[in-house]
Amino acid sequence: MRKTYFHKNLLNLLPLIIFLLVGMSLYSQDSVPVRDMHPYFDEARKLRNQNKIDLALETLDKAAEEAEKDEDIKGLIDCYHELALLYLKLDKENDTQFYWDRASVLLSDIAYPYGDAIHKYIEAILLYRADQSYQALFMLNEAKQLNNDRNFFNNILLTEAMVYLKLEKYESAAKNLNSLVVNTDIYEKDYLATRAYLGLAELNFKTENFEESAKNGEEALTLANNNGFFLEIRKANDFLSKVYSHLGAYQKAWANSQNLLEIQDSLFTIDKVKVEAKTADKIRDDYKTELIARQDDTIQELRESQNRSELTAILTAAFLIIISLLAVSLYRNNQIKLKTNDLLQTKNRELQVSRDAAVQAMEAKTNFLSTVSHELRTPLYAVTGLTHLLRKKTLPIIKKII
Repeated sequence: MRKTYFHKNLLNLLPLIIFLLVGMSLYSQDSVPVRDMHPYFDEARKLRNQNKIDLALETLDKAAEEAEKDEDIKGLIDCYHELALLYLKLDKENDTQFYWDRASVLLSDIAYPYGDAIHKYIEAILLYRADQSYQALFMLNEAKQLNNDRNFFNNILLTEAMVYLKLEKYESAAKNLNSLVVNTDIYEKDYLATRAYLGLAELNFKTENFEESAKNGEEALTLANNNGFFLEIRKANDFLSKVYSHLGAYQKAWANSQNLLEIQDSLFTIDKVKVEAKTADKIRDDYKTELIARQDDTIQELRESQNRSELTAILTAAFLIIISLLAVSLYRNNQIKLKTNDLLQTKNRELQVSRDAAVQAMEAKTNFLSTVSHELRTPLYAVTGLTHLLRKKTLPIIKKII
């Protein structure tokens, strides 16, 4: 009994099972696997913070190639944004604007809140650099509403703090910077803390709290040295030399100045700057060359498509003309048929009337002849009979006379 019940249930579920299997098969055939881009971005972020811009650029360039190969539009948008941020690090704002514009074109075609958030964040930095601080704050607030990623939020806090410092809103800046000093970011904890200490050092210097400024500068330098944040090492040494000069600690100021000079004059620094500039220009130029080639291909395709469209338009026009002529011909034929049918119906009615008249005439003639023959038959029978009698009586007499 239980087996029978189980078999019945299995038979009832069989169509659903087949449907699910077919659906999964079709989904597996139609879906295109998209490569995970996060390892590229994590590596590029790490290299960027260590000021290894050339390696970060190469990593992102490879990521962009993979995204294009996979037709991953969102991944490509993220690559453009990361490249824009890298060129900001190099103070190449024109190149940043170039990649920002490329991302704008792609974002106009799809819904991608995270991409929109990063887009507004980069725009805010560009506005900040153009001394449009209030517009930058407005754009940062817009970006904040679109995404709640912790790392993204921390970077917005840091940028807001820099804007507040420029606007001399020190309380707001201090609030952001102190929260970043003890941040728990899983990607850039030390980097954000280093930048926060540098921001607090600048803030305390502007408010003439030089001892606290020096303390913050030393914290920033320690973190930068431990993590290899090359650019922050330079900034910290430069700042500390200025702070210690105000404090009268000239020995420390001289030591930091010497560190700064050694960094600036080292062959490593010179070669690094050259390599970074060369790599940045190469990647930018290669991309622009590739973009121009793609645009040329698109123009050629559009021309070919235009030629096909013109030929199609000509054939369509000819087809429409033929159809129009056939329609006119059919209309005229229908009109002729209608007139002919009307004429035939008229003639048929005339013939029917003539036929009816002829029939009536024949019937009248028949009736007349029947009546006349009936009226004449009786006297003719009498005449015939009398003639026969006369002939019978007179014939012997005639013969005798003769």
